[in-house]
Amino acid sequence: MKHLPSIGPGNGQYDDGKRRLLTARELAALLGVTSSTVRRWARSGRVPCLRAGHRFIRFEREAALRALSMESGSIGKGVNRGN
Repeated sequence: MKHLPSIGPGNGQYDDGKRRLLTARELAALLGVTSSTVRRWARSGRVPCLRAGHRFIRFEREAALRALSMESGSIGKGVNRGN
């Protein structure tokens, strides 16, 4: 069985430095919103996402945070940027 790298504490990357893609639920928890909101933002283009088919959607943590912060000047209340 292949060993999978562990995920660093809340940094969105594996311990080996490779990027980790977040689910809508994980990104929603990070932002303090619902996963439905995150999926709606993805459909509207507000948050960049990666899709494979209609239902499989993933988010790059830094790209999503960057897009939201550029849009409004700040991400908003209840958001943990991981700083």
